Amino acid sequence: MDNQISTQYIDEKFEKIDQRFVKMDQRFEKMDERFVKMDEKFEELLLAVKRGFDATASKESMERVETRLDKVESHLQGIDNKLKRHLEISDDRHFDHQRLHKVYQYWFEKIAKKVDVELDVPEFRSPHPAYPQRGEEK
Repeated sequence: MDNQISTQYIDEKFEKIDQRFVKMDQRFEKMDERFVKMDEKFEELLLAVKRGFDATASKESMERVETRLDKVESHLQGIDNKLKRHLEISDDRHFDHQRLHKVYQYWFEKIAKKVDVELDVPEFRSPHPAYPQRGEEK
């Protein structure tokens, strides 16, 4: 009975971890959608700039357009930096979860051995198949 309770407890913990990863995936999907929208707006801006160049080629207007483009480029660089940092943090969290998984596994196995209970938990035999290991690709 203790083995069943501990297995159920472990299953619940792994389910919570899986739910967190699903939420992270959903957040990344939303970010992807936002970047697609930003790309579309950037395309519109480029077309507007082109129309502006086609309509007038005065030195003043070109300087204004260049200034605006520099601002846009600066904003895009900032967004790119934030995205990279967010992805790094996400990777760190993912690998922290993997490390915690191994720590839990170690302690559950050690406790089971002490109380002479055999654990048959598939998650302990191999890492979660939905998430690649460091250095692997999905």
